[in-house]
Amino acid sequence: MMPQAAAEILSPDRVSQLYSRSMQRVRCDWPGLLLCVALTVPVHVRAEQPADTDRTQVAAIESVRQEIVSVRRTGGLYDLRQVPLLFRAVDLQSQSGDLTTSAADLAYLQRVAKSGYGPDTLEYGETLANVGQWQCRIGQFVESRAAYRQSIEVFERRDATVALVGSLRGFANCCLQELAAEGVVTSADSFDSYRGPIVRTQQFSPSNPAFRVHLFRALRVDGEQALERAVELSARLDPKLRLEVLLQAGDWFLTKDFVREARRFYSQAESLARAGGATDALMNPEQVLYVVPSAALRTRHLSADESDEEFVEVEFTVRGDGRVVDEKVIDHSPGRSDVQETLGSLRVARFRPRIVEGRSIATQGVRFRQSFRRLK
Repeated sequence: MMPQAAAEILSPDRVSQLYSRSMQRVRCDWPGLLLCVALTVPVHVRAEQPADTDRTQVAAIESVRQEIVSVRRTGGLYDLRQVPLLFRAVDLQSQSGDLTTSAADLAYLQRVAKSGYGPDTLEYGETLANVGQWQCRIGQFVESRAAYRQSIEVFERRDATVALVGSLRGFANCCLQELAAEGVVTSADSFDSYRGPIVRTQQFSPSNPAFRVHLFRALRVDGEQALERAVELSARLDPKLRLEVLLQAGDWFLTKDFVREARRFYSQAESLARAGGATDALMNPEQVLYVVPSAALRTRHLSADESDEEFVEVEFTVRGDGRVVDEKVIDHSPGRSDVQETLGSLRVARFRPRIVEGRSIATQGVRFRQSFRRLK
């Protein structure tokens, strides 16, 4: 059973007094609602809340943490009832920007699942895959790949092909998601999923002549190998899953500018879609690579109440190789710097092209709108 002192809501000073001799704590940043993970027992720590922290969110986090404490009191440190609660805590905490606590909870979650489920069970493999997905979402890319690798090993031993394909795809997707930490999106919902820090370096500036060299290096060889294996395994699975895997593979190679390889996967996907009656699956271009303008990155955290929205709207043609040409500004807010940044980003962007009967077709009149927030 958990020691009574560890089940209390403690101040940082009190935590230090009680556990300095018996535990090693990871670094914690104050203020915030934090969980310092020890080698043996996690300790819930409460400090001053930031003035701008949403009180409803804080209350929700506190409620989940109290549920976790209650489970530990009655069931012990490795009670499996903690698993969904810890995932819920990670979701809430990462939304509020508390990535340190989220990372600590995910590390502890792995220990709980391994102890409770056993290291060679499907449940443990599924938990590892979910942990890997969350670690990627909060910017823990090295840890995420390690969790995915472990889940892949479990699913291979258990001959769980569908789950194995999911982990292989997750591993590859995390390599793409790592670009989000540079402000480079690889799907329309990249930033909706990613909650980690974003720091744009000169390497990934659209104006950098070596931009594509750095992009190529970022798309890891092991990620590509994982995705190619997922394609191979999906051949004997549900056609809808097979379609998703083929599109993901095509997008990967188009991002790398390997157009011939991308077309091969897109053609297979289009053929499969037609056979299944999903004729609109590749009828419209889809964004697979876009460098968000620096000015938009700097203010994307601002809410609608504290900012005014400005924009640049562009019309262009997506060629069969996924490149943007014939771009034309349709409308924009005052100021030319936003226009130039948006156009510069579109010139290095890639879109999944329209595919008709196995051939990639140019699409004219594609509209794109880039928003910029300005502090009121």
